[in-house]
Amino acid sequence: MVVDAAELQPGAVVALDERLGHYLRAVLRLSEGDALTVLDGAGRAFAATLGSGALQIGAPADAATADLAAEAPCRVEILQALPKGDKLGEIIRRATELGAWRIVPALTARTIATAGSAQKLERWRRIAREAARQSRRLHVPEVEAPRPLAEAMRGARGALRVLLHEAERALRLRDLLAAAPPPPAGAPRSVTIAVGPEGGFTAAEVAEAGACGFVAAGLGPRVMRTETVALAVCAVLQHVWGDLG
Repeated sequence: MVVDAAELQPGAVVALDERLGHYLRAVLRLSEGDALTVLDGAGRAFAATLGSGALQIGAPADAATADLAAEAPCRVEILQALPKGDKLGEIIRRATELGAWRIVPALTARTIATAGSAQKLERWRRIAREAARQSRRLHVPEVEAPRPLAEAMRGARGALRVLLHEAERALRLRDLLAAAPPPPAGAPRSVTIAVGPEGGFTAAEVAEAGACGFVAAGLGPRVMRTETVALAVCAVLQHVWGDLG
């Protein structure tokens, strides 16, 4: 279980906020004195004991032996054009459940939403932590502050970089996956996907993506909403290269 704490270490006492306290007692049905395993969101695990309003952190634990979901052998990074309303929060929640590793909101030429505030960014990160906790992940996805699309693409980390583009009919995602070379021995697959806004990417943005090592690919004959695309692609990648299904 992921704990919202800056740094976990043996002997630390972590105060429980209302959300975490409710989760431990009402959802996990734990009582004072019960033992559990907690995570720092970066893969480290610790034994802990539930106290009255706090967690007492104990010795480091082996995450592999705890009842925790191992991370998928496919690391998916999502450059998501900032959607209208509160859609990004739901994208972050579902993408975390599907194993996304990093999520970067991008400001595109056709983005209508504004970058938002520090409070909104903290809310998105809290959603990622809660979703990681619910799905028993070892790693909490990085959720970055919104940035211009060109900057987000230049900072992409995936070995395979795909810009999802509904106008692309000749090349599909499945073709790229079939042709992709295997990663180095012992290394996970890494993929960056760029998802456009409600109005799609402009021709200039597609060209900029190509200069940043992205390949434009389509998903098929149907046009999906922006909040559907990232989740559909995450599911495909985790099925083909990960551990889903």
